[in-house]
Amino acid sequence: MEKKIKTWTEKWIPENVIPVPREDFLPDLNQKVSDLINSNCTWKLNMLTDMFDDNNVQLIKLIEPNNVGDNDNIKWIGTRDGEVSVKSAYNYLCNRNHLNVKVDWIGIWKLKVIPRVQMSLWKACSDCVPVKDELGRHIPIDTQCILCNKLVSETTYHLFLNCHFAEGVWRGMSLSTVFYNGKSIYFKDWCVKWLKDKDNKKVYAYVLWFLWKYRCRVAFDGIKLNLVGLIEKIKTELKKFINTSNNGNDKQRSSSKNSCDCFHPNCKFGKDGYTCSDPHYIMFDASFNKSNLNFAYAAVLLDCNGAILNFAGGTGRCTSSEEAESRACREATRWAKDAGVDSITFLNDNLNVINGIKRKNFAVNWRSEAFIPKALENTNSFASSSFFYIKRNCNYIADSLAKYFLKCGLSEIDSRNWSKDRKKVFFSKICNINNVCSFA
Repeated sequence: MEKKIKTWTEKWIPENVIPVPREDFLPDLNQKVSDLINSNCTWKLNMLTDMFDDNNVQLIKLIEPNNVGDNDNIKWIGTRDGEVSVKSAYNYLCNRNHLNVKVDWIGIWKLKVIPRVQMSLWKACSDCVPVKDELGRHIPIDTQCILCNKLVSETTYHLFLNCHFAEGVWRGMSLSTVFYNGKSIYFKDWCVKWLKDKDNKKVYAYVLWFLWKYRCRVAFDGIKLNLVGLIEKIKTELKKFINTSNNGNDKQRSSSKNSCDCFHPNCKFGKDGYTCSDPHYIMFDASFNKSNLNFAYAAVLLDCNGAILNFAGGTGRCTSSEEAESRACREATRWAKDAGVDSITFLNDNLNVINGIKRKNFAVNWRSEAFIPKALENTNSFASSSFFYIKRNCNYIADSLAKYFLKCGLSEIDSRNWSKDRKKVFFSKICNINNVCSFA
């Protein structure tokens, strides 16, 4: 990104603000970001500390510098891939930037409900519900809510969380607590909150869907409002719909990744078909602390029988858990390259990163995307290499190591020069080694 980007007049640091120089530093307005980068693609830390305050220095260090000879790539913060779209620009101008609220979109599609409910919930969280207030922006219609007598526009928030009729439904279903939890927050924030409730999120999703269906019948079929009748209908239909989703459609939907992509030593969820046959394989994982942007990675080298040969890891800072996983991928391939193995299989429990490596579906966001090509470049030194997705339970060793490194703040560790006994003692601090691993 750095050849043309000016240091003091453009928004290039993670918080999307123009950097401010230190009080005792006189900035050169023509200076480029490329002037702050060494030829080996690392930041000139002495220059950074002379020019910026400590907070900006830490933010800049989160950025992975590209090759100085690469072309500039201006990225748009309103989308995951960094490309501008009409929809993202419109949402930004309307103060509805979806990046401000982290929605578990995969969780919505894995929700154990019928597909119509999933689609309705997805539309609600994407601001795509055709409520009157939205339609009234494009065509001249009466935007007043038809479920209550208040002279209030029918917005998504009002329809589900502020309408007196909706309030009666939530209270009649004995769900007043979740309803009133949404009174002081945005609709999408409210959905994100209750989607974490594993026991009741299906019920909440169905109530939203029933409310929307009933509103449409009032609008288009002209039925009279009947609060008691709707509550009784929801209670009756709810049991049937939940039983249907549990016994049928949901089993189909959730089976896509109920197993590892390959059968490997110590595998608990291996699927029929491909079996890891390389003499070595590496499990890698990352752990991310959202509150302070610290992360840790771990890589574990195992033989074909699943015995631990060596392990390595370290800590750093990044902007998201997905970026942490992408950085872990790069570090694992770099470490394997230094280990001098010829053929190796890499195993990880982040499907986006594995798909990105395989170029099946570049689902990682643009901040994480930069680390994937570097990981692939590291694999060029192997006679053969492959990447496979495995379940989190199968990646237990790397996952435990990464969490331990993050907790202890270990900057860097490499066991290649350790004795077997020292490796065992180290692992005994983390887990019960007799149950989960052996050492070669």
